[in-house]
Amino acid sequence: MNEERMKVLEMVADGTISADDAAKLLDALNDSTAKHRFHAPHPPKPPRHGAFHGVFHTMGDMMGEVMKEMRVGFGREEIPADAAETQSFDEEIPAGTSVRVKSTGMKLCGSSGSVKVTRSASGRLVARPLAGETLKVKRDGDELQLFIGEGGVELEVPEAAGSLELTLRAGSISVNDLHCPLKARTMGGSVHLVRPGAHFSVKTMGGGLELVLGREWNGGSKAKTMGGGVSVELLEGFSGTVDASTMGGSVEATGVRVIEDKPSPGSSRKVVTMGEDEGSSILVVKTMGGGVTIRGGEDV
Repeated sequence: MNEERMKVLEMVADGTISADDAAKLLDALNDSTAKHRFHAPHPPKPPRHGAFHGVFHTMGDMMGEVMKEMRVGFGREEIPADAAETQSFDEEIPAGTSVRVKSTGMKLCGSSGSVKVTRSASGRLVARPLAGETLKVKRDGDELQLFIGEGGVELEVPEAAGSLELTLRAGSISVNDLHCPLKARTMGGSVHLVRPGAHFSVKTMGGGLELVLGREWNGGSKAKTMGGGVSVELLEGFSGTVDASTMGGSVEATGVRVIEDKPSPGSSRKVVTMGEDEGSSILVVKTMGGGVTIRGGEDV
C-alpha cells in the first residue's frame, strides 16, 4: 500500500473524513495511477458495491467514530475553579435541570470509576461517591455538573430532571428505571440499561451492552460498542423496531418478527420488530468485535 492510500485510511480512523469519502479518494488515486501505466485490454471491473466494499465502509465508519470519541469526548476534564467540593450531594433540583457527570481521574480504561444510576424515590438528586472520594459540584443556570474521581458514584435521579449525561474515562455504567433522556459513554467497561423511559444514546469501547426495554421506552435511540457483544431484551408491552448490525459477529433474534436480514462476509444486520405500534420507536444498535442477541421476553 503506497503512502497516499495509507494517508486516506488514517484520515478515516481519526474521523477527518467519512468512509464514503475515503472510497471516492481511493478510486481517484486508482484512476490517477492508471493514467501512467500501460494495461493490456481486459473487461471493465464491476462497480465497487459488493459485500466486501460494504464491510470496508462499515468498519471505516465505526473506527472513525471511536477514534473521534477518544480524541474529543474522553479528554481529561478541567474542573472549574469555582466548583465546590463535597462529601455527597442531596438536594431538590428545579424541574428541567440537565445533570452532567464526568470523571476526572487519570486512568484511561479499566474497571474503576463506575457509575450506578437509579430513579430517585424521594424526588431529590442524590450522589454518593464511592471508595471514600469526594465530589465537585458546579451550577450553571439550568445545568448541574458533578465531577467524580476514580472511585465512581451512586446516583439517584428524580423524574423532574431534564436529562442525564455520563462521560467516563474508565468503568462501567448501570442505569435502572431512568425516565429522562440519557447520554452515556465510557472507555473502560460495559453499559447496562434497564427500562429506560425516554430516548438514549450510549457508547462504550472495551465493554459490552446489555439493554432491557419495556413499555416505558419511547423515542429513537442508539447504542454502539467496540470490543464487546450486545444483548437486547424486549419485554412484554414493548412496541418498536430494532436495527442491529455487527462487524466480527452475527445478529441472532428470537421471539420477535424479523423484517430484514442482510448477512455478508464478516458482518451481519437484522431489523426486527415487536408490538402493535411497531414503527413509532427505533433503536439502532452497532457493534464491532462481537455479536448481537435480540430476545423478546415476558414482562418482569
